[in-house]
Formats: sequence, structure tokens, C-alpha cells
Amino acid sequence: MEEKKEKKEKKEKKILWEKWKARIIIATPVTFFLVLTIALLAGEGIIELFALIGAGLFVITWIGTFFGIWLLRREDIYGVLFLLVLLVIEFAIFVLRTSPLFHGIAMFFYLRPWFLEAIVISAIIAGVTVGCAIAKRKFFDVAVLIGAVAFFVSLVIFSVIFGLLAGPYTKCYLAENLEIREISELPSIDKDFVRIIPMKVANRYAKDACQFPQHRPKNPPDVVMIYGKPYWGYILVPNGWVNYYNIKAVGLTFVDMTTTEKNVTVKKVSFKYAPDQGVEDDIYWQIFKRNYWIECERAMPVYSEISDQCYLAVPYISYKTEFTFPIWYRVPTWGGVFLIDAKGNIEDLSPEEARESPILKGQKIFPEKLVLEYIESQKFWKAKDSWWDAITNVWFSHEQEIEITDVSGQGNKQPFLLKTEKGFKWTVSAEPWGEAYGIYRIYLIDARNENVAIEVKKYSGGEEIGPVKACDYVRKSNPLVDWSLFSTVEPIPITPGGKLFWEVRVVPEDGSGISYIAFVDPRTCMVYNFKEDKDIIAFMENGTVNQSGYLTPGQEREITGLISKVCNYVENGNTRWLIMLNTENVTGIALYARIEELDEETIKEIALLQEGDKVRIVVRDNVLKEIEILN
Repeated sequence: MEEKKEKKEKKEKKILWEKWKARIIIATPVTFFLVLTIALLAGEGIIELFALIGAGLFVITWIGTFFGIWLLRREDIYGVLFLLVLLVIEFAIFVLRTSPLFHGIAMFFYLRPWFLEAIVISAIIAGVTVGCAIAKRKFFDVAVLIGAVAFFVSLVIFSVIFGLLAGPYTKCYLAENLEIREISELPSIDKDFVRIIPMKVANRYAKDACQFPQHRPKNPPDVVMIYGKPYWGYILVPNGWVNYYNIKAVGLTFVDMTTTEKNVTVKKVSFKYAPDQGVEDDIYWQIFKRNYWIECERAMPVYSEISDQCYLAVPYISYKTEFTFPIWYRVPTWGGVFLIDAKGNIEDLSPEEARESPILKGQKIFPEKLVLEYIESQKFWKAKDSWWDAITNVWFSHEQEIEITDVSGQGNKQPFLLKTEKGFKWTVSAEPWGEAYGIYRIYLIDARNENVAIEVKKYSGGEEIGPVKACDYVRKSNPLVDWSLFSTVEPIPITPGGKLFWEVRVVPEDGSGISYIAFVDPRTCMVYNFKEDKDIIAFMENGTVNQSGYLTPGQEREITGLISKVCNYVENGNTRWLIMLNTENVTGIALYARIEELDEETIKEIALLQEGDKVRIVVRDNVLKEIEILN
């Protein structure tokens, strides 16, 4: 008896050992890669690359471990429970240590609470289906299969319905709750904030001035203020995947945006945390460790005149949850600003604290993405009366619906930041929905204070063209230019002398400078071209110009000078002339002549023109009206 009992115990121990051995074999790979990932993340430089590889292998082996659990399900139920508990614990440790890696996936589901709602409803339907199937004496396996089909079909149906409603519900909530104030005229541009250099040119200037072989200016840049003057600001981040892990950002580059000339300033400073640094040295890794359920804007370089120090500022969006039958959904709101110094100290500032911060004084801090969310919500303008009317209007009838359009290939999209007499404003120009290209609405959102009402200037006279068409008229006004080599970019609204114009930059495709700046009258479609800073500034301030020869719209002027070039071309079947004129003070005045607006005598005079002829010309809106050869 004793011998049999002893053999039985040995057999049980052997079986138990075999079970534990199987458990250990199944659990070892996933545990190994967890420990390896955590250990490597504590390292620096290229070691962090292997930590990412380890993280990927952990995820793969963690999923693969379920296959091993499936094999044990009949022989070792306790082993299955043990391994399941172990996997849950290890996954929790892994997520806590590496959660910033999965921020994008996590936010995808966080922003869609209706998906969890769809899962719960589908699970209930599946449970009821299984119960009904069993009640009808179906085999259990058959009942489960029917329930699974019911679950997935229900999930697809509810996900599609809820997904279609979630976006419009968010926009309707914003449209109903945002304060919109209609204004009779746009505020004037601050004369100390003259926006001349576009992003495309600034990118080229920043790259051309970079003298760090292991670094590059990070695009896109941000508009920042230094001593009250606007600059395009860039962070000099590591260039290349090896440098991503091994070195730090080395400084900031600022490109003056108030002049056509290249004026670049570089501040050398090494940041402990910055964009494009791996892995835990990345600024967003550190931010998401502190505040996970947010969406960040790009890091903005800031130079403080008070402390003579460089900082990085990251505005961010947080979300609140709302319910409107039948779904839960998220609504974006301004969460605040993270402020990071070169040593790695991070402050999470509320919107009020950010406005009061001396370091961020005068800087734009309201998130750019939130501006677009707010303006897009104005498509649902009927939401103040009826959400359903607002949604069906956007889906079907499009009454008073806006459309935000951008110039193709310009490299910088709306909103544009302008400094007005009423402060920093995000500016968005909207056209009517569909194949309509006139200006319909111009929205202004305070770039520092979310409590200021959104201002809107409405246009309904049917006379003013929009920003995209303004660029077309700039190209049309200069038909001799090879437009495959040049771009019209960043059309922004300005109001010199209280009158709306579109300011359009004409730049080479490679962004190597500004060829000229054109101002387009949206009512007459007349184009006024300027090359010199003083002319541009004069026009932007009051709609007039200095001695360069360009005219205040609508005024006639007599000019005497020497012909430098005469060209003719055909437009819409009519002859046109481009006449270049040099005066005592100005060279390269461009004048245009239209054959249908001239009398026979003037046409004969133009036909006789030669280079070097001295002439007296009467012009209006840079269009020739009369000419007399004085030779």
C-alpha cells in the first residue's frame, strides 16, 4: 500500500512538474521580452532602438501566448488561469512603462466612445440571440455560432450608424455653444506686424542658414514674436535615424518675416527634451507621461527677452464627453500649454496661466487645430435651432454652408496668424460650398484667449472673389511669366484704408526668395505688384504707395519716363501690351494696355514704341489710358 501510495505521489508530482514546465515554457518568451524592454529603456542612445524592437517582440509573443493557452485548455485549467493572470499583469506593466508608444492607437478609441457603446449593445443582442437559440433546443455550439454572427453583424451596423452621427454631433454641439459675433469690417493689420515672407521661402532660408551637419530645421515652423517682431521659428532637430537616438536638438532658428530680404537668427541651445529625439528624450513622450488623454500641437520655439533663455511651448487640446441620443461623443476644448526649458523642466499651464506667463507674453497659444474645428462647426449653423436640420442641411441642401479652401501646393494651409489692432487673430477665409469661388465669410479667432467671441465678416454682395481665385488673377495679370517655375502662396485678407485686398506672394518653386507681392482687389480683380519692402508696407498701412509708381486704386496719374521693354500677347481674343517704364526715381514699373479700351490714336502710339523712348503716360489702376511719345 505504501509503495502504491508513493508511486501515486511521484506520478502526481511528475504530472504537476510537467504542467509547470509547460506553463514556464509558454510564459518565458513574453516575460523575457518584457524585462528586456524595460531594461533597455533605461539606457541611452542607440540602446533605445533595441528597446523598441524588444517592445515589438513583446507584443508579438504576448499575442502568441494565447495560442499556448489554447493548447492547455483541456489538460490544465489552473495553468490557463495562471497564464491569463500573468498576461494581464505583464501587459499592465508594459503599458505603464511604454504607454506613449501607443498614444495614437489609444486616442483613436478614446475619441470614439460610441464604439464601446456599439460593442455593449451588440454583446447584449448576441446574448439574447444565444439564449433564444438554446430555448429552441439548438446545440450549444450552434447557439454560440449564431450569437457570434449576431454580434459581428450588429457591431458593423451600429458602428456605421454611430460613426456617421458622431462627427456631426460634435460639430453641432460646438455650433450651438460657441459665441459668434458679426462685425461690419475687418480690423486693420498692425503696422509693426507686416507678414511678408511666406512659409515656403522661410523653409528655404532656414535650411540655407543651417551649419549643423547632423541637424535640420524641423518643418513646419511656427510664427513667434521676438521683441515684438514676427519670425518663423524652427527647432534644429537631429537628422537621420542614428542621430535620432544619439544626439540632442542644438538650437533654434528664426527667420524674419517682415522683409523680402533674408534675415536669419540662430540661437544655440541643447534641449534635454525636444521633438525627433528618441525615445524617452522625445518631448511628446514626456508630455504623455504627464497628461495622456490629450492631443498636442507641434512644439513651438520661444525666446524670452526677459530671461534671455530659449523654451519650447506645446499647446494642447483636451476633450469632454457629451451624450445626445443615441450616442456618447467627445467635444474638443483648449486644455492648456506645456512649457519646457532646455534643462527638461516641464510646466503644465492652464489657459489662464499661459496667458499670464511672462515667457509666453505676446505669443500665440491657442491651438491651431482647434481653430479649424471651431470654424468647421459653422457649417452646422442651424444647430442653434435644430440639430437634425443642421445635419441634413450639411448632408443634402447646403444652405449657407461654408467651405474652407486652400491654394494647392502652397505648403501652408489655413488658418493664418495675423496681428491686428485688436490683437493676435487666427484668420480663416471661407468660400461658399460647391463650385462657388467668391469670398463668403472671414472668421477671426483670438490666438490667446478662448473666451473672446469668434468674429465673422459676412460677404453677400456677389462681387468679391475668394482667395483661391485671387491667385488665379495674379497669374493672369502677368502672362509672360512661366508659371510652372513660380507659385502663388498664402493669400491672406488685409484691409488697407478699410478696403479688403488679398495679399498674395509670388515665389519661385524652390522657395529661394520672393519675386514680388501682389495685392488683389476682390471687387475689380485688379492686381497691384510690389517688390520693395517700403512699397509693400505703405500699401498695407493705408492702401496708398510711395514714389514707386503704383497707384491708389481708382486714381489716375501721369508718369514720365523711358521705355525699357514692350511686349504684346493675346488674351480672350484681344491684344494686350505689357509696358515696362523707368522714371528718375523708380525702375521696372509694369503697366498694362487693353486694345478694347484704347482709341485708334493711342493704339498707333503704342505700336511705334521702342526701347529708350521717352514718353508721357496717363494710367489708372496700372492700366494705360493715354500715351504720348516725347522724343
